[in-house]
Amino acid sequence: MKEIFRTQRFIKGLSQAIKDIHNQGQQTVHILYAGTGPFAALALPIMLSFEPNQIQFTLLEINENSYNRLQMLLEHLGLMPYIRRLELTDASNYQVKDKDIAIILSETMNLALFKEPQVSIMLNPGNQLDEKVIYIPQEINVSVCKQKSSSSVIPLKKLTQFDGSYIRNKTKDSFTGNWKFENIKLEIDLNTNERLSYLTEITIYKEFKLGLNDSSLTLLKSIKPFEKTGKLQLEFQYQVSENPGFVFKEAIAVENKLK
Repeated sequence: MKEIFRTQRFIKGLSQAIKDIHNQGQQTVHILYAGTGPFAALALPIMLSFEPNQIQFTLLEINENSYNRLQMLLEHLGLMPYIRRLELTDASNYQVKDKDIAIILSETMNLALFKEPQVSIMLNPGNQLDEKVIYIPQEINVSVCKQKSSSSVIPLKKLTQFDGSYIRNKTKDSFTGNWKFENIKLEIDLNTNERLSYLTEITIYKEFKLGLNDSSLTLLKSIKPFEKTGKLQLEFQYQVSENPGFVFKEAIAVENKLK
């Protein structure tokens, strides 16, 4: 709510996606909005820009207090005709009831996809719907970069390109039931005056994007603790847990082979 530029970009991106679907001849666009909070800040301006026969929302919220406040707000503003479903549920386990959903919207992320359930929330409904569904954000790229100063940032390796194709191709481990994420290996030469950071770049929809320092989501995140220098072999893997995010699987000094 406090980051006007970030919120504005998401709302404009969502509005454009709805218009694009309308232009394809679809009269009513059904949007699943996961993780609304108490205000559904990305949905309310959209409801005020379209008619109920043009858009319908399924709203999912896990926090009961936020859910109750959102319901009161929607009723007070007379916006319930826009609501197909309003459910108190965990979106990462939600069973999709309507197969006509055209857009999956969730803005439940932190920089570098840390400590927020964005990935699991998008993977779950995304794997229940067909490939025509539009994801907002459309693409999230997290890269490892080498940084000498705030103005000197050198991307080294993309850890993920989290988009529709990635979501559709992701599978679960048959033994654990958890989503499987690949190990990403990287060999670098790090000097004493350099440090490693995560760089996040977000394509919300088409030309609506957030780049470095455009918002708190796209600030650099230092990779800590990390004090090694020289030639290094690193291995990263995303994990879904109580504290989701990328973790080191190993960090090996090439010359002496010490972990």
